[in-house]
Formats: sequence, C-alpha cells, structure tokens
Amino acid sequence: YIALESGRTVEYFTYGSVRDDAAIVVALHGSGTTGKYFNQYWLPEDALKRLNCRVISPSYPGHGGTDMQPNRRIIEWPLTDLIPILEKEKVEEKFFVVGASYGTSHGMSVASALPERVLGLGLVAPYLPETICREAGLWTDADMILRESQLGNPAILLPILGMFFLADWFIGVGIKHGYAEGKEIATRHQDLCNVLIEDAHRSFMRGANGQVFEMLNAETTQTWPDPRKLRIDNIAVRYALDDTIVPPEHGAWLEKNLALEGRKLSVRKDKIGLGHFTWFVDKYRKEADIVKTLMENARR
Repeated sequence: YIALESGRTVEYFTYGSVRDDAAIVVALHGSGTTGKYFNQYWLPEDALKRLNCRVISPSYPGHGGTDMQPNRRIIEWPLTDLIPILEKEKVEEKFFVVGASYGTSHGMSVASALPERVLGLGLVAPYLPETICREAGLWTDADMILRESQLGNPAILLPILGMFFLADWFIGVGIKHGYAEGKEIATRHQDLCNVLIEDAHRSFMRGANGQVFEMLNAETTQTWPDPRKLRIDNIAVRYALDDTIVPPEHGAWLEKNLALEGRKLSVRKDKIGLGHFTWFVDKYRKEADIVKTLMENARR
C-alpha cells in the first residue's frame, strides 16, 4: 500500500524476478478484478523469472484495497496513482506497460503521459475511447451506462447499489452465464474461471460504491487519449476475432492505425472459441507471450 498526499490509499503488488537488473513491467488489470490474482495468473511468476522481469500490479480506485475516487479521469491516473508507486519502489529506469481489457485504457494513458519512460506497450483484448468509436462508427458501451450529471442524483444508484451488495452471491453466476465466453471458460478452463471469480470477490472487499461509481460513469470509463497520438515505438496488440465483450473491430482499428513507419508493431489475433479470454489461457499465458514479445522488440 501507499498513502498519497491527497489522503487516498492505493494498493499494489509486486512479484517476479528479484534480481537487481530485472526489467520492470507495470501490469494493469481488467474491470471487476484487482492487481492481485488475475494478473498473477495470466502473467505467471515462473515465466517472468525466466524473462528476468519484476511486475508492479496496482489496483484501480474502488477496486480491492484502493480508495475510491468518484468522477476520476483515466488520463490522470498515471500521475495520481502510478508515479507515487514507482517512486516508492525506486523505479527510475524505463519500464514496460501491459494492460488487459479495461487495463488497456490505463495502459494507453500511461504511454501518453510518460512516453519517455515507456519501453513498450502491450494491449490485450483492447477497447477504444468513446471519441474514436463515434468517429469510426464502432460500438461503444458508453450508451449503456450513465453520465456524470446523472450520477449526481443518489436515487438513481440505489437499485444498482442494492444489486451489487449481493455481489458475493451473483459474481460466479454472472461470469459463467453472463456471456458466451464465460460459459466456455467455465467448461474448458476452470482454473481461469476460478481466478476471475476469486479476484472479482476481492474487488468488492471494501464495498460496492467505488466500482458502481467507476463503472457506470461514462466520463471515467470511456475517456482517454487518442491512440493515434501515442509516441511509443514498441507496441504489441492481441485481440480475439470472436470477442463478444469488446468487438474485434476495436482491435482491428488499432492494428490499422498504430502501424506507423519505424514502429515495431506486433499484432496477433485468434479465434479459439474463448473470445475475450483467448489470450489468458495456457496456450499464450505460460510464457508471458506479450511481455516476451515487447522485450524482444526492445532489444532490436
């Protein structure tokens, strides 16, 4: 944990190599999880030790042990939360950033805010900000959630908060039966399913209010820098062609628009019946595929 000057507490976890010359990887989790279990599953410690990487894995506001921050902006998160963590961990060198799902928005924000410090950016199951979706005519879930002005009325949140207070009961049901991918991982990859459920339970350890305000606020979850303005020359993108949670068109847009002359862009896409969770199963996770790719490209 770290106590910020603002008075907020932010939790984070470190694991991987303990060597002095280890590369630093900032791992950014998806929604409904924390910095603890999910990242340590899909970026396993044994693979990171082989790669000589040390991971720093923070939890976002309202997730796990991190204090909530109503109406926050993802674009500001690197400055408010990440930099103090890096200072506490005495990270002065450049580092890699890898984000999964909701973590890709935070990853792009880190790369935008600290371009001179980021050695490489990994985006797994990525999605795009609302502005890009409107411009490109792509699906966005901004129309399915609330605006900040609406969240100012406490009454509108009461039924939602009531539902989330039952989180311990319905989390497993929601993951397994809420979407096609959940049914598949519950059947074919029970270990991944169990990790998601365990971390989802942990994400509510301090109550539901933080995540309700976070996930229902379109100005928070849908706003971060235009990916075309990133000044990172080492980027890896992984997306699934059968993703039903984030449309594959988001990954395809990044594949097209991040391809610049002189940039080392690695893109992989697959369709193995697991949709959004494709890149988190043993086929890809055991060797920390995306971290390995970024490190290899950085050496070239």
